[in-house]
Amino acid sequence: MIPRVFQLLRQGKYDDAAEIYWQLHPARKIKAGLAPALNGGAFINRQAWKFQGWLQGYNGGPLRMPTQRIHDAQMNALRKGLVDAGLEPSMDPFREFFIGRNPA
Repeated sequence: MIPRVFQLLRQGKYDDAAEIYWQLHPARKIKAGLAPALNGGAFINRQAWKFQGWLQGYNGGPLRMPTQRIHDAQMNALRKGLVDAGLEPSMDPFREFFIGRNPA
């Protein structure tokens, strides 16, 4: 969807690009609201990045330790943000994220 925004901007279709931008705002708002809890104010939470990818169909699965935690409430919020943005995130149980779609 983001490459589509840039394509529209290059074509001068600013209103169409803005429509997509604002459609995605609920997901951005949730992610920004969770940033202090996910990142602890200082670090990048790769677990949260990987979870967000998993919601969109990527593999998921374990990360090399040490890693930060992601809790059910945070996972629920990130999924809800995508639903509110009109996307179709994975509705699989969260335990599947920790296994991955292609376990070794």
